[in-house]
Order: sequence, then structure tokens, then C-alpha cells
Amino acid sequence: MVRIEREGRELIVTTIGVLASKAFRLPVAQVLRAEHHAGEAQGASPATPWIALHVAGRRFPYLIDMKARTVNQSAIFGLAGRR
Repeated sequence: MVRIEREGRELIVTTIGVLASKAFRLPVAQVLRAEHHAGEAQGASPATPWIALHVAGRRFPYLIDMKARTVNQSAIFGLAGRR
């Protein structure tokens, strides 16, 4: 994921693509939970901390790199708890 923004009751999620980035709009109500992972290297897991943002209707969560330049961790976790 490159960027996540809240615009009222919607999220705009921008992801990295093979040729270009792509933006998705989804209702905040679709956010199910956010899970923090410490980033300890185990098998195929990366050795960097990240947040898995689970969204209804998606098989896999959005992954948010905690080493990104700017991360509002409390806002991300608040998405799943407050609409």
C-alpha cells in the first residue's frame, strides 16, 4: 500500500501496481480489524513491522509498512473500532 486517506465515510486506498499505482474507494464500515505484526523474520514473513488492515469482501488484507515516512497508527487502528 502506498497511501490511505479518509474522506468522510469512505477510505481511499492507493496501492502499488506492476505498471502504475491504483486507487480504491471503500466504505469505512467495511474495515473489519487492524492487526499489528512485530516484523520478526519467520519463514516468508518480512523482518519489518507492519499492520494488516482487514476489509470485508477482500481475501487478503492491505499491508501497511510501519517504516513508511508517515504513519498515523492510532488512526488506522481507530478505523476498525469507530465508524
